[in-house]
Amino acid sequence: MTEEEPVPPDRPPGPLLVVTGAELAVLERAHLRGLAGAGEQEAREPGDTPEARPLAEARRSLLGRGLIDEDGHLGRSAPADLAELLLDVRLAARALLVVERIVAGHEHRADLRILHLVPEGGVVQDVHPQGLHGLDLHVDAADLVQAALAPVLPSGARAGRGAERHVDPAHPELVAAVLEQPGVLAELTLAGADGERVEAYLLAVGRAGCFLARRPQPPDRSPPDGQSPNPQPPDAQPELAFTPVSPGDVQDLVTRWVQETVHPGG
Repeated sequence: MTEEEPVPPDRPPGPLLVVTGAELAVLERAHLRGLAGAGEQEAREPGDTPEARPLAEARRSLLGRGLIDEDGHLGRSAPADLAELLLDVRLAARALLVVERIVAGHEHRADLRILHLVPEGGVVQDVHPQGLHGLDLHVDAADLVQAALAPVLPSGARAGRGAERHVDPAHPELVAAVLEQPGVLAELTLAGADGERVEAYLLAVGRAGCFLARRPQPPDRSPPDGQSPNPQPPDAQPELAFTPVSPGDVQDLVTRWVQETVHPGG
């Protein structure tokens, strides 16, 4: 950058788009109208029913913000263009990285962050317990790694100490006691575009340091071709083995997941 070139202003903090769940559903509907045409059954606007009223309220809100037009399509404004870009990326995602966090003292609620990944970057979607959705856009793989780790790996996190620790998955309430009351418990999941789980870990961070336990893949219970499904009793689940790891190990895992889809450097 030369001295004559203006320095761009710092981007304000916070996500690029914040909407309610109903508003997101209306935006998705409008997005489909643009892709598939207004005549598609799944993209029709709701009628005046009790179930549809929250969507009608959301539609009025989005109309006032310029995000959709009177016909239910995405609007013709800079905010609407940005919303369309975010929705395009979500729809085109080749992989999902899901981070679900529970913080000590707030065990009754979980924070959810979903990274919708494409080769050029990804959309980070926060789903808050209050029902709000925050959507942000990143084009750099390193930024996406940081977005995935920020909720679950505090700056003061340290390497786990001691031996491997085991927990019976039938008694998840024992995790806190076995791991010395961790401040953060999280599940990190890599899933395909269809939502099928590829790899998943439980992460605990606290006074005892960082511990990771790999979640076993669920058994394939699909019947052979030509045979009817036969209900079977659930298999006994193996113990969860929490292995002491360093914060760098956790970062390496998430970096590998992100870089399997996103090109380093955007």
